[in-house]
Amino acid sequence: MFDFHIHTTKSDGYQTPEEVVSMAVEEKLSAIAITDHNVILEEYPDLQKKYQDQIQLVNGVELSSIYQRSDTGEPLEVHIVALGFDSDRLRETVDTTCLDQRGYVQAMIEKLRECGIAVPDYDTLRDLYPEHEHMGRTQLADYMVKHGDAATEEEAMDEYVGIYGKRKAFVNEMEYSHYHSVEENVKAILDAGGIPVLAHLLTYRLPDEECLRLVKSFRELARDAPAGMEVYYRKYSADGQKKLAEIARAHGLLFSRASDYHGRKGHSLMTAEYPGWECSDKTVFDVLCSRNRAETARSI
Repeated sequence: MFDFHIHTTKSDGYQTPEEVVSMAVEEKLSAIAITDHNVILEEYPDLQKKYQDQIQLVNGVELSSIYQRSDTGEPLEVHIVALGFDSDRLRETVDTTCLDQRGYVQAMIEKLRECGIAVPDYDTLRDLYPEHEHMGRTQLADYMVKHGDAATEEEAMDEYVGIYGKRKAFVNEMEYSHYHSVEENVKAILDAGGIPVLAHLLTYRLPDEECLRLVKSFRELARDAPAGMEVYYRKYSADGQKKLAEIARAHGLLFSRASDYHGRKGHSLMTAEYPGWECSDKTVFDVLCSRNRAETARSI
């Protein structure tokens, strides 16, 4: 069993990297990848060494990317998960993927205030979440729940700050960011020896034709190199996962399992209770294991 989409306090998660690894060991997962938003996990080598006899840790990062829609001509934020890469060779791309957090969060705060919700300014909010290196929708949703403005974080997202739903206080992150294109990020991942994985395809809510155009473009960008897609994604229904499996097979993409875990109450990693752990299709994990065996054989 593996889970290759997990967040920690290095971006918008609630648990530290080591807490997540420890939990994965308890859940008896075979391998995980911590894939924080636009940040390379510097603790990866130390954690890998410490837990090498208990779980396989895969180097990961989730890169915010820009895809130019063909149907509307508008830019769309798409996420590409990079797995098994050389950190030094991907660092320049990650370091130049940036977000004006202060401007972005403050814009949402102003919109929430217009909705009658009392939210402190950016600096005060940051002081309330000192363990988080990333500030954004997650912290605002958590603050709203703690102060009775929403029953759950999901409600806060759906009603106010989330990408989908009523979007009463939504702010487009791309207006405050510099993100590389999907093409640039796929090339950078491959050049760094990694595997690019198209994340949560159905979340973009594209029309079927445009959805397939994105997948086809992603596959072509990777050329003959291994590339994957999140087929078994915790938030999707069985029908949604079946649709993704058909798309992945049709485009020669490796299957991946993804919880998109952030440490919220009621959420969990992709353990045996979720689909895909007995997947008969070739997975990203299969390819990474083959690479490890080949590297071990060369070193003998």
